[in-house]
Amino acid sequence: MTGSVSASAKRRSVESANIASMRYLSDPAYWLYLAHLPLIIAAQLAVKDWPIPAFARCLLIVTVVTAFLSWTYQTLVRYTWVGRVLNGPRARPSRAGAPAAVA
Repeated sequence: MTGSVSASAKRRSVESANIASMRYLSDPAYWLYLAHLPLIIAAQLAVKDWPIPAFARCLLIVTVVTAFLSWTYQTLVRYTWVGRVLNGPRARPSRAGAPAAVA
């Protein structure tokens, strides 16, 4: 009985970690959707004459724009009024015992 209880608790812990990581990845999705088009077009114009295969250019553009927009979401949007409008309030992670503040 003890083994099944600890296995169940471990499974719940792993599931909650998976949910948290999926939540972290899904939070910027709407921001990426709204902001990606002008950046994709600008990047396409910037690399259109590069002598590399089209697939490599596409992969490079998608990777760079997604990374940039994810960074901007985390640093400029997530805990601001824009983030509240897009996804609702998010609590900043607390530092060593400090209470979490909802922005």
